[in-house]
Amino acid sequence: MIKLTTTEITWIIGELDRNAAINTNAAASTEASTIEKGLLNLKAENLTSMSNKLQEALDGGDKRIAII
Repeated sequence: MIKLTTTEITWIIGELDRNAAINTNAAASTEASTIEKGLLNLKAENLTSMSNKLQEALDGGDKRIAII
């Protein structure tokens, strides 16, 4: 079993949020094609979703996170 501290999870959340912002900014670029914008926005949404799930687990005091 792998154990992660709440601090480590917080760092992961921060990196997910940072990368989501980078992708959102890149999608807003005038140089990005329509397809690139769509993919970058989708990736940003997925990263934000993962971040929110981890934050919810921390806020709820969950001690276990299922990998499915």
